[in-house]
Formats: sequence, C-alpha cells, structure tokens
Amino acid sequence: MAWLWGASCRFTVAGREVIQESLIADGGFAYVYRGRDAQTGEALAIRRALLQDAEAHQAAQLEMTLLLRLPHHDHVVRFLGADVVEGTGAPGPSKTQAVSLFELCTGGTLFARVEAVVERARAGPHMRYCCPCLPEAEALAALSGTASALHHLHAHRIIHYDVKSENLMLGSDGRWKLGDFGSASERSFDLQGAPRKLLLEAEAFVHGRCTPIFRAPEVADVHLRWPIGPKADMFSLGCVLFACLTGIHPFPMDSALANIQAKYHLPPESDAYSEVILRWLRQLLQREPQHRPDATTLARQVEAFVSGGSVPAEKVDVEAAVVEDWVADFSQLPSADLAVEVGLIDVPYCDREGAASIACETSKSERPAEALPGKQERSSTPAPTDVPVSPRPEPENNGTLPHSEVPQVTDAECDAGDIPDDEASHPIPRVSNSGLAREVQTEARVKVPRKRRPVPCLCASIRTRD
Repeated sequence: MAWLWGASCRFTVAGREVIQESLIADGGFAYVYRGRDAQTGEALAIRRALLQDAEAHQAAQLEMTLLLRLPHHDHVVRFLGADVVEGTGAPGPSKTQAVSLFELCTGGTLFARVEAVVERARAGPHMRYCCPCLPEAEALAALSGTASALHHLHAHRIIHYDVKSENLMLGSDGRWKLGDFGSASERSFDLQGAPRKLLLEAEAFVHGRCTPIFRAPEVADVHLRWPIGPKADMFSLGCVLFACLTGIHPFPMDSALANIQAKYHLPPESDAYSEVILRWLRQLLQREPQHRPDATTLARQVEAFVSGGSVPAEKVDVEAAVVEDWVADFSQLPSADLAVEVGLIDVPYCDREGAASIACETSKSERPAEALPGKQERSSTPAPTDVPVSPRPEPENNGTLPHSEVPQVTDAECDAGDIPDDEASHPIPRVSNSGLAREVQTEARVKVPRKRRPVPCLCASIRTRD
C-alpha cells in the first residue's frame, strides 16, 4: 500500500515514466499525488482512482475518451495521458486503478482561496458573511476563465456537470483552470413531453454527477421537464460567482427546494462590485435555462469588460422580461357616426357638457310620476361615490360659467334626489355635474339611475355604472 500513503514510487503511464511523490488530496475513491516526469523533471499531478465495479470502469473509460479528444485550452487543466493498471497492494476487492496525468496547478483551488478570505474576515464575533469577498479583478479573472473553459467544452459537445469552486485551480501561469472531468458527458436531455421512462433515466443520470448545492433547478428536479444540457453548467457557474462575491453559497446545503426555486438573497454590501458583474450573476442564476446566457456570449462579454471596461453593444440581455403597464387601446372602436348609423347607440357623440345635459334629462324622464319635488323619499342606501369629497367653503359666486354653457342643477332637483345624500351633505357648488366651476376639479360624480343599454355608451367623457 505504498502508493496509498504517498511513498515515492516509479511506474509507467501511457508510455511516460513518472515518479510519484507526496499526497496532495484525496476523495471517496480517488487520490491525487504530486509527481514528476522521470525524463524531463516536469511537475505533474497524478490521479489514481479505484475501479471497484464495472460501472466505475465504464465511467473511467468515458472520461479518458472525452479528455483524449478534447483539444488543449489555456483555461482547462492540461491532460497528459491515462491508463488502466493493476495496482499492487491496493485496498478493496479490486486492485484495478485508472491512473491519469495532468499538469500540476500550484496555486490551489478557488474554494481554498475564498475560504482563506472568509476566515480572515470572520475574525470578528458578529460576522455572518464576508461581502465584498474577493477583489473585483480576481472575481472577474475567475469568471472569465471559467466561462472561456465552458465555451471550449460546449463547442466540442461536452458538458462538465460538476462546475464548482473545488474544481477550479490556479495554474502556474496565473490562469484559473477547470478540472475534474469525472462527471463530464456528451449526453443531454430534452424532457418536454418525454415518457416517464426517460424521466427516470435522466434522474439516475444526474444523481451521481452533480454536487447537490450547485445543481440547476432542471437538474435538481427533472420533473420540471426543462432541457438538461449546457445551461446547467452556467447555473453552477452562477453559484461559484456568488461565493466569490459574498463568501457564502446562494442556497442552503440542507434542502434541494432552494435550488429548485432558485431564490437567493444578495447582501446589500455587494453594491461594492460593478453593476455589470451583478447583472451577470442574476442572469446566471435565472431559474429557467432559456433565460441564462450561453458560455460563448458570457465569455465574450466578460473579456470585453476586462479589456475595455464596457460590455459589447451586441450583447444579448437575458434578464427576466419586464411586464409593461397595460394601456387601453381604443383605436379599433367604431366612429360615433358609424355607431349611430348601424344602431349601436341612439345618440350622436357629444362633448363633456352635452353628456352632462343628457344625464340630467335622462334622470328627469326616468323619475317616477308620483314623485313630487320635496316629497320623494330618499333611498335608505345612499348612492356610492368614487372618491369622497372633503368639505369646501361655499364660493361667493356659484355660476362662474355662462348659463348657456353649463346645465344648472336647481335646489328642487337636489331635494328631489338627483344628488345622493353623501354628496348633497357637502357644500359643493351646484353648477355642473362635471365640476367645471370648482376652483380645484374633483373626482366626485353624480350618480343617477339609468336604464340598462344593450351596449355601453362610447362617450369617454363620463363614466356610467349600471
């Protein structure tokens, strides 16, 4: 078991003789060691994964196939070769191992970097989060590098399915690089109208691949029937960016419902960052995949912002659509002359004063015959008004408009019940139903009984209520 404890040993992988040195990291069934090429002395990262069953063996073969056909990219950890070997003294029922060689990233992971900043900032007893966390330039470098790496993967029809800060490493050249392709796959799912069998297959596929707190809503709940593909990587990138800016994760670790709903709280201290960065964050964490930007668009925008300080004019804004205020459109209504001609209305169009006169004449003709001025019983329920009118002093001259232009409301008409109790109790000038003689026009309107018409009046100057 010398290989397990990091003791120095020499072996050959993919035709290259390497020397294994110290243990760097370990996971459930994989171990990463520092090593070097026996011929050139080049520093290497050696990953040895135990293949305990046929499924693990198949997954290792798939990863090797994807890495072999993926061209080199500056923001992807460089793959140097792999092989399946029989490990001497390896634990478990099977001694078969998948040994892979990668470039050694000496700068550590993005997770370790954020954790170091948070621990230093949380020295105070009352610190709940660290925001701002990483400097803006460093957060932009991580975002730009990851978006560029995802653009490269997606262009070659490879989906990472495990984008997280632990899989982003700082190389010796100062670039952030995406690694760990153990969950990568070429497969995507279009679940719209898919049978239940395909839903269960997709659920089993994503179960062992994506880290739960980085899962997109369509991955956390395949029954949403949203497409599962490259946009899932973009949501995970949004979680990474959120941690870079705030020092915390956007979704709690004890509930998948938070990921499904995609609801998060951005601390107000995040205003320390540029607005464009926060806009990218909101776009990446959109609940529905079609509202998230693709890796190509995001990589181009971030690169342009880093180099020139502005986003390209041809950018595609994928923020959630804003519902505009509804505005009534009367352009399709028939003209007044046409409405009279076809019999929709029985009176021609009139102005506001004319409409008020028609209202008064209609109320007189519809008044019961036995009702006499001053003797009609008032209704037990006063007619409602739209807006209560505050008491105003009686003006010296009630008639400010010519008698020929304003229909007068007499005291007899008021006593006879044309004006409801609640309006008659206020000292409103009795000059016009439309309130033209008042110093400040109010919203009070006189309610008069009307016969129900087959269609509403097309006059927009007054509003009637049956």
